[in-house]
Parts: sequence; structure tokens; C-alpha cells
Amino acid sequence: MFNFILPIFSLFALYYHQANGAALTATTCLIQTERITCNGPTITDGSLLLLKDELHLRYNHMYFLELFISDSAVTRINSGTFADVQFENVYIQDNQHLTYIAPDAFTKQNTKSLLIINNPLLKNNSIYQLTNQLQVTEYVDFDFNALVEVPPYAFNDQLENNLPRQPVEKISNNQPTKATFKKLVLSNNKIEKISSNAFHLLESCNEIYLNQNRLKYISTRGFNLANSRPNPTNLRIMLNQNQLTSNSFENDFISLKDNINLFVDLSKNNIIELKEGIFRPLLEKNIMIDFSSNPLNCQSIDWLQKDVKLMAKTKGIHC
Repeated sequence: MFNFILPIFSLFALYYHQANGAALTATTCLIQTERITCNGPTITDGSLLLLKDELHLRYNHMYFLELFISDSAVTRINSGTFADVQFENVYIQDNQHLTYIAPDAFTKQNTKSLLIINNPLLKNNSIYQLTNQLQVTEYVDFDFNALVEVPPYAFNDQLENNLPRQPVEKISNNQPTKATFKKLVLSNNKIEKISSNAFHLLESCNEIYLNQNRLKYISTRGFNLANSRPNPTNLRIMLNQNQLTSNSFENDFISLKDNINLFVDLSKNNIIELKEGIFRPLLEKNIMIDFSSNPLNCQSIDWLQKDVKLMAKTKGIHC
């Protein structure tokens, strides 16, 4: 870490950078001792190219506390843009034109928090793959984007759709490097589906937020928690304020180990019936489920009302 304030490199004049056969006009980002700031509508795709050149020209193995890319005109953050730079905290937010972030835009990182928030055109699943490169990240927030699903193995380096992901460092037993998240936020997107094994290998995560999406379907083992978490732990999964119905849940949609104490918020959905084959095995685990503000048909939960122990593991049922 530097002990003095670096000059702020700000090229307020217009720069021209040749890319894709056409000249790009861009204003550079600000480089300070602890942070890089790319803020405002004058920041374009060309600005990031200029920033990359500036860093490579002046520095080697640079380390910063923070990166901000906000309120910009950036449309893409391409492969290797920040390959040689390390950040503790990355903030990519309020970019109205951003449509794509390459899976390896950030590599060799020591990033503790990754916040990609309120980028209304950002719906490409590649942003999930960013997490494969970030081996010590504790907080991931993808709030207020345009994501439409959580694909299989979204947060580790398994195969998705038969296409290999970018390689990531393996741990000594040759198993995939497990994500280190403690909190994961996917709220306020347009997510309609959680695929099987979407949240596989999230052994450290204590909070998963999927509230205020458009969730209609959760596949078998969507929350695959049975093969992880060797130690007793508490976990919260927030699925409230979605479009879940009685037919939204496949069998074993939460695969749960006995040493996990789980709270699931299913409040404010459109669930009329609780199917015994789906919910009884779940309620027999260490779980509490909030069904508040659902239009439950009391006759459909007769099986539950007859079992005092299982009924005690629910909230918000008034029959």
C-alpha cells in the first residue's frame, strides 16, 4: 500500500483510442491511492481501455481498496480488463447502458465484496461466472439487475450447458474451489427459475436473498445443501414477494443436511396448497418456513394441521 497520495490522473481533454476499426472518444477514470473511480456519463468503453493502458504503463501488480464504475456510459467490461489489478471491493452500479461483463474481466483478485447493482440491461449469466475468479469473496450483491434465472452451478466451476467455464484454481484434493460467500443477494431482478444445483457448494453462505423477483419455478435440488456444510450452521433463504404457486416446487427442491438450521421465507407469494409429498420431508428437518400472506386453502393443509410438531415449524398459517 502506498503511504502517500498519488497524483490524480484525469485526462479531461478528449482521447482517441483505436478499437474495432473505429476511433473511440473517452475521458479517463481517476486513479487515487486507495481507489479507482470511473464515474459519470463521459466514462465509456474507451475509458476502460485507456485506464488499462494507463495502469500497465505506470504500474506493476497494482492493489487498490476500491473500484467504482457508476453512472457511466459503459456498455461492456471485456475479458481481462482488470487482469493485473487487485481490488478489495468492487462496485459496478447505476450503469444504464451496461449489458455484459466478461467472466474473466476480473482475475487474480483478492476481492472481499463484489457489488453489481442497478444495471437495468445486465441480464447475461456471465456475471455469475465472475465469482469463479474471486476466491476470498464474502459478500456478493447482484441486486436490481435484469437476471432471469439462476443457472446450474452458478457459483462454482462446474459445466453449464455443456460449455466449460473459465478455469479456476483447484484446491489440493482436485475438487472445485468452493465459494467463500457469507451473504449472497439476488433480489429485485427478473429471475423466474432456479435450476438444479444452482447454489451448489456454497458452504460458507449464511444468507441467500431472492426476494422481489418473478420466481415461478424451483427445480429439484435447486438449493443443494445436502453435500456441503460439515459443521452445524444457521442459514436464511429469502423467497418472499415472488410469483410462487402450489406447482412451483419440484420434489426435494431444498436438499438439506441435518446439521443445518434453516429459515425459509415464502411469504407474499400465491401458494394455495402445500403438497404433502414436497413439504413433509422438508419440515421433518431442522427448518422453519414462513407462509404468511399466501392464499392458503386450509383443507389442503389438513395433513399438516394434524401434526403438531410439523405445524410448529411454520409461521403465518391461520386456519
